[in-house]
Amino acid sequence: MNRLRLVASTAAIALGLGLGLSLDAEAHEFWIDPVPFQPEVAGSSIRADLRVGQGFSAEAYPYLSSNFHTFRLAVRGQAYDVRGNEGDVPAIDVKPAPAGLSVISYYGKPNRVTFEDAALFASYLELEGLGWVTKAHAARGLPAVGFTEAFSRNVKSLVQTGPVSAEDVDIVTGMPFELVAGRNPHADPAQETLPVTLLWQGQPAADIQITIFQDAGFQDAGSKNAGTPTRQVLRTDAEGKATIPLAGGGRFILNAVHMREAPAELDAAWESHWASLTFALPKR
Repeated sequence: MNRLRLVASTAAIALGLGLGLSLDAEAHEFWIDPVPFQPEVAGSSIRADLRVGQGFSAEAYPYLSSNFHTFRLAVRGQAYDVRGNEGDVPAIDVKPAPAGLSVISYYGKPNRVTFEDAALFASYLELEGLGWVTKAHAARGLPAVGFTEAFSRNVKSLVQTGPVSAEDVDIVTGMPFELVAGRNPHADPAQETLPVTLLWQGQPAADIQITIFQDAGFQDAGSKNAGTPTRQVLRTDAEGKATIPLAGGGRFILNAVHMREAPAELDAAWESHWASLTFALPKR
């Protein structure tokens, strides 16, 4: 078992992941998976895995400092670097857990994937609501296969320790692509919706698909999935905002993908940034 050190920092919050993972149309979400999402009292532990997979079914990956730009935890106005031993699993093991809403963020270094199957690329674009890329790809005269995409992870998780106060809110961490909760989902477990804002380089990201994975059977006590997770999609409005349905409670992963022509220094056809946000509510 590892023991992460919290090192005080005044720098902006950001986080990342670069695990050398393959990217395909069925298993590519990456998220922070705490157990529990709500430690009862300050002084207990915040433990979480880094996971990649599909629909809550995923492998845990270790703490590897070479894979991220920044890995941080912010709570009630204070920011800390999360530091661990190389190879630690879980990648996050914070003790004692600070009181309040911990915003854990991880901004990863770029990974690369080369597509040798045109149908796979098309399926992936359709799944993530990136249909415009198909026409743009052809318009740029790019080959149907043998091209490369560089992708980076921008992930967050919200963990509430002890009673909620007015200070316990999500924050903008400064990652390039970021989902920000409009209110603390733990403040009112009975709330039926959660407003979120999607940002690209600090500005509202309009008309981007947000995929919502919900595991309503999750008990937030180390339990496994109790049912079949659901998936639904919606798109952000002109201000980058969306309203996430919370009916049924349980564990949530919000996921979004931003795609653009890759800058020359990346030596790739496309560059994507993947944002995720995780939290959990009591089953209801």
